[in-house]
Amino acid sequence: MIHLENKLIIQRIFRQNYTIAILGCALAFTVTAPAQAETTAAGTQLELTGTGTVDASPDRLTATLVARGVAPDAATAQSRANDIVRKAMAAIASVDGVNGAADSYSVSPPGANDTAKGWEARQTIHVVAFGSDALLPLVGRLQAQGLLLDGLGWSLSPAREKELSKQATKLALDNMREKARDAATDLGMKVASIAEISLETPFGPRPVMLMAARMASAPTSTPEEQHVSVTARAKIILGQ
Repeated sequence: MIHLENKLIIQRIFRQNYTIAILGCALAFTVTAPAQAETTAAGTQLELTGTGTVDASPDRLTATLVARGVAPDAATAQSRANDIVRKAMAAIASVDGVNGAADSYSVSPPGANDTAKGWEARQTIHVVAFGSDALLPLVGRLQAQGLLLDGLGWSLSPAREKELSKQATKLALDNMREKARDAATDLGMKVASIAEISLETPFGPRPVMLMAARMASAPTSTPEEQHVSVTARAKIILGQ
């Protein structure tokens, strides 16, 4: 079923020609299936598939850190881990534009072959920011406080992904409309109506994960472009 927003986009595209310009994004158009025409009582039915793709740099960076406390007994190990987490959350709260959340917590006894290690308490902390300017120096400070950096990952924020999806949808529909018009011209016909249409996102953007950096200095991280694609599948009715 087509949402109201998509219906409005489709009506606008087939009523008037327009040009979409997107600055700072690489645009790619592909056809994932050949056009097929079939004659029905309503006219000649043409099946088309068009894809619009928008490339953009991710805007959100997430750092995953681990606090560890090791001691001969479980209570002391937990106390040490809790103290590290408490200081880390205070440091995170002092930086504007950065959000932190303490996540999974575990306590493990010493292994059979590693009795000298003692009990270990671990807790994961996720720190998220838009961009890297505030987050990366903070990560360096947290490492100096005893936390281990388990990974860095770039991703698109929900708002940015929604914006790019709208752009890709317009591009996919525009590409499909152009192909329908070209096919109709080649057949000596005209586009009469749209019998059916669907919009899909074949592959959503995936977070770009970086290797863990366990040194105490602040890490560096450069975002890589991600791709947001939308596929438009339609059945077009052609007439004379």
